[in-house]
Amino acid sequence: MRYRPISPTIPVTSGFGPRWGTQHNGIDYGAPVGTPIYAAADGIVIEGKDRTGVQGFGSWIWIDCQQSEGVDLIYGHVRHSGILVRAGDRVKAGQQIGVSGNEGDTTGPHLHFEVWSPPGRQGGRAIDPAPWLAGAADPTKAKPSTPPTSPGGSFMAPPFKSISMLGSSHQPRTRSPINFLLHTEQGGGTNPLTDAERLARYCNNTGNGVSYHYALRAGRLVQMVPLNRASWSVLDANAYTVNLCFAGSYAEWTREQWIENCRDDIRIAAYIAVRDCKALGIPLTVIAPPYQRGSGISDHAYVTRALGIGTHTDVGRFFPWDLFAVDVRAFANPAPVPNLIDAEAWRAQTWIGKRLAAAGTAGESIIRQGGKEIGRFVAYEHGHIYWRSGADTAVAVPHADPAIPGSGLFETWGADYGYERGFGFPKLAHAVVTNGAVQTFDDGMLFRKNGSARGWRVHGRILEAYAAYRYEQGPLGWPVGDERAVAGTDNREQLFEHGRLVWSPTGVVALLDQVKAVA
Repeated sequence: MRYRPISPTIPVTSGFGPRWGTQHNGIDYGAPVGTPIYAAADGIVIEGKDRTGVQGFGSWIWIDCQQSEGVDLIYGHVRHSGILVRAGDRVKAGQQIGVSGNEGDTTGPHLHFEVWSPPGRQGGRAIDPAPWLAGAADPTKAKPSTPPTSPGGSFMAPPFKSISMLGSSHQPRTRSPINFLLHTEQGGGTNPLTDAERLARYCNNTGNGVSYHYALRAGRLVQMVPLNRASWSVLDANAYTVNLCFAGSYAEWTREQWIENCRDDIRIAAYIAVRDCKALGIPLTVIAPPYQRGSGISDHAYVTRALGIGTHTDVGRFFPWDLFAVDVRAFANPAPVPNLIDAEAWRAQTWIGKRLAAAGTAGESIIRQGGKEIGRFVAYEHGHIYWRSGADTAVAVPHADPAIPGSGLFETWGADYGYERGFGFPKLAHAVVTNGAVQTFDDGMLFRKNGSARGWRVHGRILEAYAAYRYEQGPLGWPVGDERAVAGTDNREQLFEHGRLVWSPTGVVALLDQVKAVA
């Protein structure tokens, strides 16, 4: 059922079509500032309260209603302080989403309303809202709806055909999966309807030396490797990843090509990623460029740039990560959770142990700065969970392993760097790596080697150079001290097991076993 975006008592002041020598892509309603505006159809918010400075509009609300009505909706010039929804929220037709305003380039207070054909505002075309709204209901008489959940509530799986073509191109897993990765094929056939099966047949020939857990194209999902086995996709990262390839795709595609060719497949990939990550205990964090190392959902370029393995750049710089992230949030939770700290405790339940504080918000310790709340935390047997105000996830930081005294990430973060005051809040779940563990924080990364007395922070340009040398798994090895000033210069340096990184205003130089290299 469709609803009008605003009360029918508000007059249309400008229609769709040519205006002032250009194309007017919507219709304008002469609404005073503060007039309630409503979702015209069921959908998922792409941008809302989280977005400011929209060119021309100042503030807007963008809703993807492709599944319910096959359109995207744009509400322009809305009053930002009155927006009631943000990216990832699911809204129902007739639900109030904000109020009209006078922001951006306007000649006076009004609501600008647009309707975009498939695949939406990116790749589709603007259509006249007037005939689309013909017969739409009065939102001021709509049955009150519940507030949006973000994320939470159930969400119907997208339609797709699941095909099993299990082959022999795989190997045993030696580690538990910590990443779900997306790939492009960099080639393909002439028929998207057969691309997924074609790619699976190619991968099932062991002589070709490549495979993925899934191939996906045109709504056809082909599984060729069981989840309990490692595919041949990302070299040394095979052991701890799940891999999905968009068959017949290219990393060189523009954003428009991705949306035109694979918008529905991107939504299916998000659903599969959420489904498998929940089954395997992988965090539902989308790790998009610029990459930060951690457990979650990313792509092949993440393996290259964040892990220092290989040279691949897919899925490419123009992949629509914003749309994919919205889809992931939409599918993320089958039911609402009490709060984000409880949600993280559920994710980490296999290792974090019992909660050491009262249940609910009463047991949460509030962190204040200048009298203002900036976050909360709760202590558990084997870790602490922290939430930064405004963040959409909470993150656990593990305590020291009793068998390795003094070596925990939490102890290093707290005792050595002063918790969030000195290093910011945790941003991504920790990752257990060969001989130790690492975790990303607001101001860099912590590295803790097994058996060491403490861990060390690496950040800034030195961290970027360290990444180029494959972090602790590369020739430099683990950090053995903090960044420090170089006497008599403006330079900074940090020592590692097998060398050092030296920062100067002209760049970072790595000294590896007496061999000099420039990063």
